[in-house]
Amino acid sequence: MSMQLRYSESAYPNVIVRQMSQLDGQTAHRLQNLGIHPGSQLAVLRQYPFHGPVIVEFDQQKIGIRYVVFQSLVGGQ
Repeated sequence: MSMQLRYSESAYPNVIVRQMSQLDGQTAHRLQNLGIHPGSQLAVLRQYPFHGPVIVEFDQQKIGIRYVVFQSLVGGQ
């Protein structure tokens, strides 16, 4: 018998980046290089269980970010 983890559709499909001040410098710099900054709108495509990665889309790019980074970006919703 195989067990398969399933992702969930997001409870909030579009979010606005509220802050980046809680991120470490390297993570904040990398996200800024990708074009994510306060005020950016992200479409949340998938959220994996157990605080797994969150898949977001912006400017026709899809990336996975850690759950804790996502929570920091959107202000801990």
